[in-house]
Amino acid sequence: MGLSNYLPSSRLIQPGVCTSSTRPASPFEGQCIFETDTDKLLVWNGSAWVIPNQKTTNPEGFEFIGSVSNTSTIVSLDSVFTSTYENYRIIVNQTNVTLTGTTLFRFRANGTAIASNDYYYGGRVYRYNAADEYWAAGPTTSGFVTMIASGNVQTSSYIDLSFPRSANRKSFVASSTSNFSNYIGTTTHGILNLTASNYDGFQFSQDAGGTLTLTATVYGYRGTL
Repeated sequence: MGLSNYLPSSRLIQPGVCTSSTRPASPFEGQCIFETDTDKLLVWNGSAWVIPNQKTTNPEGFEFIGSVSNTSTIVSLDSVFTSTYENYRIIVNQTNVTLTGTTLFRFRANGTAIASNDYYYGGRVYRYNAADEYWAAGPTTSGFVTMIASGNVQTSSYIDLSFPRSANRKSFVASSTSNFSNYIGTTTHGILNLTASNYDGFQFSQDAGGTLTLTATVYGYRGTL
């Protein structure tokens, strides 16, 4: 029998381990709970369950959604984009590629890559001992360039996405470091010129078809990037 059977609800110490569907029916102001299915700590503010030290249930800021770590020709993560957020950030750490070249990003829907001829993007490659290079591409089915890499030197990138689950064109902005030749990094800006609202995931692959090793972590952003 739990302590809640012995202590009145007004007492400071009270059990608070539950799930998002079994929250206390009659919480008292200041009551804390931990949801085992969402791994969230919440406080009852008198009218709603909120994140500690926040006045609203869903304050602005980044919230962890999921991650993937894999070695494959395609590294993918599905069911991470929802109607809860319009904007996302993906942090990518790539530690190895089997072929020198670029790492490409594509949206996915229901486990299938969006390979439509509607990816448009432009970018810049930064070099430490030569002039920078610029490029533009599209329409193309290959996806957006995120990184240029070679071998097992670590390459990293952050990617900002907007509207994967909204009826708008999908926007893509990425900035990366690089270990390819004398390059030190890239920036990419792109648009997927489609307005479907069912894109729920993404994938990375090498343009030359090689194997890549990377970890990608996804955060949802409440607010405007």
